[in-house]
Amino acid sequence: MNLLNDPWFSVRRRDGDDFMTPWQLTTDYETNPVVSLNAPRVDFNGAIIQLLIGLIQTTMPPDDIVEWKERFFKPPTPTDLKTAFSEVEEAFNLDGKWPRFMQDETFSRKDKKNPVMELLIDSVGKGGTHFVKFIPNQGFCKACAATALFTLQTNAPAGGTGHQTSVRGGGPLTTLLMCSPADRQETPTLWQTIWLNIIPKETVEHLVDDSKTELKYIFPWLDDTPIDAKKGRDIALAQVHPLQMYWGMPRRIRLDFDNTITGDCAVCGKHDTLITHYRTKNYGLNYHGEWRHFLSPYYFAKEDTKKKEDTKKKEPSKISEAPEKPSKIWLPLHQRGMIHYCDWLGFLIQDNEQNVRRAEIVKEFETQKHCLLNGKYDLRLWAFGYDMDNMKPRCYYESFMPLFYLETEPLRHRFESAVENLIGAADKMLSNLAACLKQAWFGEGDSRRKGHNSVNDNINNAFWQDTEVRFYELLDRLHKSNEKEDNRQDIYRQWHKFLCDYTITEFDRWANCNQIVQKNLRRIAEARRNLKRLNFNKDIKKLLELD
Repeated sequence: MNLLNDPWFSVRRRDGDDFMTPWQLTTDYETNPVVSLNAPRVDFNGAIIQLLIGLIQTTMPPDDIVEWKERFFKPPTPTDLKTAFSEVEEAFNLDGKWPRFMQDETFSRKDKKNPVMELLIDSVGKGGTHFVKFIPNQGFCKACAATALFTLQTNAPAGGTGHQTSVRGGGPLTTLLMCSPADRQETPTLWQTIWLNIIPKETVEHLVDDSKTELKYIFPWLDDTPIDAKKGRDIALAQVHPLQMYWGMPRRIRLDFDNTITGDCAVCGKHDTLITHYRTKNYGLNYHGEWRHFLSPYYFAKEDTKKKEDTKKKEPSKISEAPEKPSKIWLPLHQRGMIHYCDWLGFLIQDNEQNVRRAEIVKEFETQKHCLLNGKYDLRLWAFGYDMDNMKPRCYYESFMPLFYLETEPLRHRFESAVENLIGAADKMLSNLAACLKQAWFGEGDSRRKGHNSVNDNINNAFWQDTEVRFYELLDRLHKSNEKEDNRQDIYRQWHKFLCDYTITEFDRWANCNQIVQKNLRRIAEARRNLKRLNFNKDIKKLLELD
């Protein structure tokens, strides 16, 4: 099976489903285009879209922004895609002759075999959390085995001694651009999603070392350089082609095609030849140094934080956790908890004060591409990733956020400042709600009044989810009327009133919950009055320009 020649992933067309290979992406583009991926697992969709972006970026990126615009509106034909992909065909053999896609040939029959289900990051055996799932080991079809292999290599979490993490560390956060026609008359196509995340050659050619253009510097499984069995091999950006960021292979894995069975795939259910085991060993490729993946936001970290990352410890993921006095070390953001609109600024806006840098594809779009679409398309950001606690998966999250663009720097700065104020006020009012609920529940001196607990997570997630629709409604109004001072202040007042009403409603619901055994009605009433007072404190009034 070759992943560039044989059909292996499922898609949705405007009218019906299909099963295809990458060069068929633009078949029937005018009459019945492919609009989205349709994998049996949500993390497979996230992996396949990255594989397709990496494939296009590697084989046929536009020379400049002019060519980018041409191909956005008139994509290449299937024949064009097939011709371009043929140049890297040798790197995509899943089985058969070596080299094989993302696999290591240097195994013996004595090496331990693992059940193939353990390729899945959320399978049983990856840590005792509620999120992990039991998947029977009847085997995976070749398509699901290939997708699981790429998903693991791309997101590779810590896996014990010598089992390396991905180019972006364990469980990276990915942010991709998506679009839809502004008139809502047509469905956006998968080609448009892919092409929005492709960067022209002229933007990245300065990163390429002319001595590192052979395919083995892009696809590491083509490189026959020996790997030290006890140390692995360190890979710095300067040693290879920068596009290896899409094709990192930190894990040494070999799928077992010698002992297959026939049955129903444990993932997609297809009756097919099934792979039941794979071989693995530690000490593979260790991606060290400052790799800057085009599809992820990054944050500044101190030297000691960098050391923690290198030893696979937890890194800060929220904007507020970024170091106050950073040195020039960039690390990728990793997902910690649900993705909410409070993350919007860090994903979409260059915020040096908070030490967060948006993904390169977002920066590239704002600076060069947006004006080429002439307002014909509404833009969104697709953010997704595993929430990992070292090797333990806690959840997989994805979220879709609208993008807004303003042509002049003064208007853009004004809009971003207003958004920061809206989010800042929401964060403070959430803190007020949590603090007053603890005051209502627990008496003076009770240790539960302090610190963080699971109740905080429930309140936080509910707050950001419940207020999200209203936030984006006001953001759209703010974007359309950004030049008018009165409109901005009216939006501030509406946001404050909405949050005041919401926090009081939620306080009443949580404080009087039937599960609270020992209720103190006087304490609840005092906490409720305190919440109303705190929601008008000077910090919130200053952010929202309240009188």
